[in-house]
Amino acid sequence: MAGGLLLGPVGAMIGGRAKTRTSINIRTYLIFSYEKDDSVSYIAFEATDSPFRASKFVKEFKDEGGTEKKIEL
Repeated sequence: MAGGLLLGPVGAMIGGRAKTRTSINIRTYLIFSYEKDDSVSYIAFEATDSPFRASKFVKEFKDEGGTEKKIEL
């Protein structure tokens, strides 16, 4: 509306156009790797809805001597 007052019809068209919205979806996974039959296997759990519980599990795992590796995709 302000564009219309300042710059006339052209300003109103530019100011009134739809804005592009962007969204970012972040997913959290808890992934375990282990050796089975002389090869490395993986198991993954989605932890997006409960990141606090996943981080608590990782802390307990590290306290017991496990190692953690962060992977960003």
